[in-house]
Amino acid sequence: MKLLTLIIACLSFLQNIFAQSQWQLMSNGNTAGTTYGFVESSSGVLIAGTADGIYTSANYGGNWALSNSGINSGAEIVSITKNSAGIFAGSYNEIYFSSNSGTSWTIVNNAGVAIESFAVLNDTVYAATNGLGILMTPNNGATWITVNTGLLSNAILSVVTKGNLLFAGDMGNGVYISSNSGANWTLVNAGLPAGVNVKCLETDGTNLYAGTIDFSNSNGMFISANNGTSWTQVTNGIATNAEVYDIKNIGNTLLAATGTDVNRSLNNGNAWSIFMNGMSPSPPYGIGHFYETALYVFCGLEVTSGGSVYRIDKSAVLASVNEISHNFLLTLSPNPFSTQTTLQTAIPLHNATLTVDNCFGQTVAQIKNISGQTITFHRDNLASGLYFVRLTNPSPSGGGTEGGGSEVFTGKLVITD
Repeated sequence: MKLLTLIIACLSFLQNIFAQSQWQLMSNGNTAGTTYGFVESSSGVLIAGTADGIYTSANYGGNWALSNSGINSGAEIVSITKNSAGIFAGSYNEIYFSSNSGTSWTIVNNAGVAIESFAVLNDTVYAATNGLGILMTPNNGATWITVNTGLLSNAILSVVTKGNLLFAGDMGNGVYISSNSGANWTLVNAGLPAGVNVKCLETDGTNLYAGTIDFSNSNGMFISANNGTSWTQVTNGIATNAEVYDIKNIGNTLLAATGTDVNRSLNNGNAWSIFMNGMSPSPPYGIGHFYETALYVFCGLEVTSGGSVYRIDKSAVLASVNEISHNFLLTLSPNPFSTQTTLQTAIPLHNATLTVDNCFGQTVAQIKNISGQTITFHRDNLASGLYFVRLTNPSPSGGGTEGGGSEVFTGKLVITD
């Protein structure tokens, strides 16, 4: 009976691990056909901007409730952000503010144009608008200032911060940079095609990424390693005519939404691969926006049926490893064992880490800074049972699938009395 209980617990653990590595539909209570974006309040409430207005969730998408107090009837919330004072939400006409985690909202700007995106620099909020250029508020929405000096268009689709710099993308001209908090803007579009529409901008702290859209002739994605002075088009894994609606940097991993696909890059955007992993909305659909919390990554979709929110465990996104399943690369002997066992690898290790987890996913032992090809693992005080071994070896060349990460060897240990 004890063995049966252990087996059931281990199977349950493995099933949970598999589920966490997949995108899961998380739209219970959220009936909106489109979810445009997310933000997490300081109190841990997840707030979603949707075609129905605002939905909130107190359990990271497990359940959603409509929260439109103060939101105009029929308003779609197409952009959302936060600063230390509260949450800002943009519709096709207004900017709203909430100081109570989305429970109620106040209109702080009747812009009359679409609020395409937000950025926050030193707690000052910037709004990219499709018609008024860039609006800025230094006092949480009490007053707004137009900061358009140097912009060639008032149709601004995206804005992002990189350190103390601001970048903006418009319709028809490209990307601008401001080094003085938006007081002046300079066009930086060498390498970008003429007439480009920059839908989204993102940075990983080093590179700048620009996603473009053009419903008749889009231009895919571009990367700049010098703050926009020059741009290079991505050609590996992202079509050069793809429409790129969102790019999100999550740790050392990038996600990109290209209409009907989630794409992932593990090497600073140089190569991309499809990362749907269980996401299977009913067509037709569109993939829009990503958001990161401490444990999860969320994705908002545009759908005609089914839910518009998906969630995946962040560790699955960050798995920047070359997961090797060939058993001969890692041998364990004796196994089962009662006192100690020896792990032998087919390749030399350099500063590797051995992690041992029990059936409940709890790490019970770890050895770091391993070099060579042989590891002796001592049972010490571990109880008898089944354990899972994970050996992570940093790749010296940074190679591997999708261009990078580490080599991971996995196996199972059985300890007996």
